[in-house]
Amino acid sequence: MAVTIEQISEHDAVGLARIARKAYRDHYTHLWHDGGAWYVRTRFNARKLRKEIADENALFYFACLDGERVGFLKLNIHKSYPGLEGKECLELERIYLTRAGQGKGVGKALVKFTLDYARKIGKEAVFLKAMDTSDAVGFYEKMGFRTFDTDHLSFPMMKEELREMVVMANLLMVNG
Repeated sequence: MAVTIEQISEHDAVGLARIARKAYRDHYTHLWHDGGAWYVRTRFNARKLRKEIADENALFYFACLDGERVGFLKLNIHKSYPGLEGKECLELERIYLTRAGQGKGVGKALVKFTLDYARKIGKEAVFLKAMDTSDAVGFYEKMGFRTFDTDHLSFPMMKEELREMVVMANLLMVNG
């Protein structure tokens, strides 16, 4: 199975909205009192995503498996976080995969791509937020990330007991 990563342009906003909604519904509806309808409607519509893609600080990529789009990645090129002061950081804001892309090395390829890109542009750290109840924490730990903080989501439709996040960072080796 071949994993490829394709940069997304504003012209791809409708396709991004489609894959974002699919991936989100495949994995995150249990977090919400309304099954995620509010979040999907407000975060993954083509108009909103087009604006996010146009942000010069953001980069979006489709994750493809054997030519089929199975997810996406969003990076924020210049982003800082308390606890990482004084470091040049990149934020890995989103990796969302559909069920079809899960367990086939796609997530690993996206994280490796992110770390390689961060090194290439001279970043010292990559950070991300992950649900503290998810399998994602163990996955990111295997990819060299360590938990250094927590966060709490405040979305009104989200179930209170599922709002906790961990903040993780990979402190990049200068030559590694």
